[in-house]
Amino acid sequence: SNIKTEMIEVKPANQAIKEATGRNRRNQAHFVVNQAKWAVAKQYCKQQGIIFRVVTENEMFHTGR
Repeated sequence: SNIKTEMIEVKPANQAIKEATGRNRRNQAHFVVNQAKWAVAKQYCKQQGIIFRVVTENEMFHTGR
């Protein structure tokens, strides 16, 4: 069997995608903090043999439109 373990973090697009942060300083700050967190999470997951990915709410609740 080929079972893979994933760690998935769900975030609003305005905190996960640089282009979506706009001019809102709070969203920009969240984006910077999240980038640092995700770098550490990726490193940890790699050491544990786990796949790490970030999913936005838009991707999670995509309705096909």
